[in-house]
Amino acid sequence: MSGKTKRSPSLLGKLALGMLFVRLLDIFWTILPFFHPEGSGKLLDLVWMSLGPLALIGGTWMFLFANNLKKHALLPNHEQIPLVEALEHA
Repeated sequence: MSGKTKRSPSLLGKLALGMLFVRLLDIFWTILPFFHPEGSGKLLDLVWMSLGPLALIGGTWMFLFANNLKKHALLPNHEQIPLVEALEHA
């Protein structure tokens, strides 16, 4: 990635979501043919059964992560340079 991409949080977030989506698509593309014999017509059922647990586990992880993030400071208490000064140099 270029330095410009790394310094833009919104672009970096979009890129990360795109990479995650493509990775999940790759996993489905690789695994689902083994569970979908030709002509059975149950592919849609397998996709929904795969997305349900993924949403449940991902949602649980995000909930626990957000609650843990609220409990702790994002910056260290012993920071020598104030945040405003650090952001001026960026």
